[in-house]
Amino acid sequence: ARRNPLPGLCGRVCVRPCEFVCRRADLDEPISIKYLKRFVNDQSFSYALTRSTPAEPAPLTSKKKVAVVGAGPCGITAAFFLRQKGHAVEVFEELEEPGGMSAVGIPDYRLPREIVRVEVKRIAESGVKFHYGTRIGKDRTLKQLRAEFDAVLITVGAHGSKNVGMENEEKQPPGLVSGVTFLRDLNLLYPLGKFTPPPGETVAVIGGGNVAMDCARSARRLGYKRVMVLYRRTEKEMPADGEEIREAKHEGIEFHFLTHPVRLEIAGGKVSGLTCIRMDLGAPDASGRRRPVEVKGSDFFLPCQIVIPAIGQATDFGLLSDDFPVRTTRWGTVEVDESTLMTSQEGVFSGGDCVTGPKALIDAMGQGIHAAHSIDQYLRGEKMGIPEGERIFRTLKSMNLPQSPVNRVGHKPRRHLEMRAPEDRISDFQEIECGYQPEAAIREAERCLRCYRIAMFVTEE
Repeated sequence: ARRNPLPGLCGRVCVRPCEFVCRRADLDEPISIKYLKRFVNDQSFSYALTRSTPAEPAPLTSKKKVAVVGAGPCGITAAFFLRQKGHAVEVFEELEEPGGMSAVGIPDYRLPREIVRVEVKRIAESGVKFHYGTRIGKDRTLKQLRAEFDAVLITVGAHGSKNVGMENEEKQPPGLVSGVTFLRDLNLLYPLGKFTPPPGETVAVIGGGNVAMDCARSARRLGYKRVMVLYRRTEKEMPADGEEIREAKHEGIEFHFLTHPVRLEIAGGKVSGLTCIRMDLGAPDASGRRRPVEVKGSDFFLPCQIVIPAIGQATDFGLLSDDFPVRTTRWGTVEVDESTLMTSQEGVFSGGDCVTGPKALIDAMGQGIHAAHSIDQYLRGEKMGIPEGERIFRTLKSMNLPQSPVNRVGHKPRRHLEMRAPEDRISDFQEIECGYQPEAAIREAERCLRCYRIAMFVTEE
């Protein structure tokens, strides 16, 4: 946890960028880095539950104080490293518990909330102070925080949703609920027995990302007879994790590709279905994916009683005010200096989804590390710049170093986690992955080629 304060989260919901560049894949399959990380954390998690005495707080070696707005992955990561650097840190969170979108946007069958709570408890024991149920912009202002603290970090995430743009969407009839709202209400209220699923038998989820997969698979667990995912491109272009798509299919989710809803149909004051149009793929757009093009005359009706748009998220800037302005971009994100993450307000920094737009948990954590580095330099009166590790990574990437062949014998298959059977898991929100047993974890770790590279280079005069 010295380098990664949230290993339990990473071991369950990380999108595994390290595995996609693992050289073991040149022989057979990449090392299961994600699940090995989970295995190690699960062992310490079991220990944490039985430990009677809290960990010792990190020593305060500076007289500086930092306020972090938002207790999501970016804010928590930054708070942890700032505290390790000797600064006093206080985190202000609107919700009554930590985790941000990782807590209220990811269902328990993928990420049990207790994992989040234990990991944040460990960070609180290191000396970070948390204030829950506090909305900045309402209970306290950003200007007040800046006056009280030596630096402020904004990490409010992207808890809002974007519209599909279909006809009648603005009427917001019963049966239409955004993906972010659906997951938030489910995660907060279902454990308390207070969640009431929208009435109906058929659910249509619009979108192709991980949020759409979470919505569809959660709806299946709520007992809806038919759950569909509508996506305007093909499966190849879906941004969702391949594992999430595969498991959704195993759970009986229907996929309608090259399908785009153009009108929300309303009958009796509530949702009755969607009028959709078939799509074809044209030339690539700015994202590199082939642009979907409508096929004229291909309209068709799809009956459903619940429609869940999950095509994108947006940031709520209710904490910003005219008397303490912070510049934003035309894309609806906070404007920052890319090297330092400082905003237009001196001493105010920002990171995570509210800067980059919705991205993966590991990206938000990386932004938290970067922000902590910049804020530490700022508080010490040093020249600010990107973290050393990031600077070296960028340098090596620009050098395009050749890769030597892997001269080893492969054919040692990757050890996959055992999964609960689909027919069993679709009736509850219990975790579906069982995790490695010690022997399996050892065998998987032994597959590592230990392909360390030694290089010497000069990056600055």
